[in-house]
Amino acid sequence: MKPTHLSPHLAGAEDDADDLGFAGNPDYLPASIEQAFPGHLIVIEGPDGSGRSTQLTLLAEWLEWRGFAVKTIGLKRSKLLSKDLDDLTRSNEMHLMTQVLLYATDLYDQIENLAVPALRAGFVVLADRYTLSLQCRAAVRSVNSDYLRNLYAYAPQPDLCLRLAVSPETAFRRLFSRKSVLNHWEFGGDLNLSGNVYDSFLQYQANMQDTLAGMGTEADYTAIDGDQPVSVVNQTLREALGPYLGLENIEYSPSDRLRNLWDIR
Repeated sequence: MKPTHLSPHLAGAEDDADDLGFAGNPDYLPASIEQAFPGHLIVIEGPDGSGRSTQLTLLAEWLEWRGFAVKTIGLKRSKLLSKDLDDLTRSNEMHLMTQVLLYATDLYDQIENLAVPALRAGFVVLADRYTLSLQCRAAVRSVNSDYLRNLYAYAPQPDLCLRLAVSPETAFRRLFSRKSVLNHWEFGGDLNLSGNVYDSFLQYQANMQDTLAGMGTEADYTAIDGDQPVSVVNQTLREALGPYLGLENIEYSPSDRLRNLWDIR
């Protein structure tokens, strides 16, 4: 049977559906996302310097201590493309649409090979950014919104969507104190916003924040103040996750291994 759920960017491809792998293959991604899974997909979005990765690390430990199996996915983490993407982004020479498509491929590879199997097995899948960040990055560079929606039409819908909002000044302080350098994409170097890296960063991150807020509101993301200390933000995130996962006790104190993350401001 030919699929009836082809998205607009595959319109006209019905005659080739068998060749595309739809027919008789329940593991193929478009078929997989129509299934109900026992696991949970929880997404935390936010710009560079918002503390996403720190929070995901802490939440993973907390959930594992509460008896959940956890799998984490994120940008540039697929076995298929992560190394190549790292090399290409360092070169600062990627064409915009090449970048958009490679990041989409990287995410879909993780969804199909990591997230969907984990969701089937009942895991909590924590996504350190998902389709919202990728669409916003492209949108601030004037990529067509319909094209972006079609590009990510087959990504499974998250069960819980959270977005860390942080001021550009706080983001800069955190990033620069951690690594004393900013990469080309973090300050929007490809957009020629300013001859000064700091000013370019503030302008680019302000644009990203506005876009994340607008598109995040449309997608029902809950905004969380990421300017607060890590421990405070983590408490707020646990308050959001706890009731959803049926946890009455959401208390948490990090292990010695993660204690250094707890007091970051």
